[in-house]
Amino acid sequence: MPHPRRVGPLYMEPRHLLAKTYNSGFKLAHDTYNGMGTGSDGKIYYVLSSEKFDTGAQVYSFDPAAEKIQHLGDLTEACGEKDKKTIVQGKSHVTFVECKGKLYFATHTGFYAIIDDMEKMGPPPAGSGYKPYPGGHFVAYDMASGKFESLAIEPRGEGILTMNMDTKRGRLYGLTWPTAFSSTTISPQEKQRTLGRLHSRAKMAKGKRIVQSAAPSPLIPTMDRSTSPPATARFAGIAMTGTRSRPWKART
Repeated sequence: MPHPRRVGPLYMEPRHLLAKTYNSGFKLAHDTYNGMGTGSDGKIYYVLSSEKFDTGAQVYSFDPAAEKIQHLGDLTEACGEKDKKTIVQGKSHVTFVECKGKLYFATHTGFYAIIDDMEKMGPPPAGSGYKPYPGGHFVAYDMASGKFESLAIEPRGEGILTMNMDTKRGRLYGLTWPTAFSSTTISPQEKQRTLGRLHSRAKMAKGKRIVQSAAPSPLIPTMDRSTSPPATARFAGIAMTGTRSRPWKART
């Protein structure tokens, strides 16, 4: 069968994507990725990160129909830590998940220090009067009332780098930074539990990267943790896979 004859030019003119920018007005915004999601109300919800020890990340919503940005709150205050003078909640690097009218996400630190050639939790600056970072939170935001609720705090004082939700069970899963110590779960009906370490301390000391993606998966009765990259952890209703986007060990 003869090949159909080509008609017209062999290439298409390149198309241009035009973008319109909107300024949230947070001048300290830094290193912001993920930390957003679209609600069923049509708005886009997002967090702008901060690398300061005393200025937390800020939460906003954007209404595409009205082309309007609304400041929803300070992330540290949303976690109930206003005026506690602890290293602030500086980031959220997780994708928001909606369940029953609420958006669920987790918080992380934005204040780091290079210690022993490794990027680690930043200690409070000398003379600042601040206390160490208290730990990341699982947070819920009620889109109807505009209120935040802290559901749980990471008990070892680590940030929560990765998170997703099993919406059928109403359960959140997270992975901590800097030691990938635990994948934790919380639901409004039960206490927070530690499921285990994804990487051993020895592997972390050698510059192991941390999983930064989590996706719902078929129900799996037991936890399965891989030991070689890309690392994968499976829990009942959730899977975490991939590697942290930047090396754990400090770059020169």
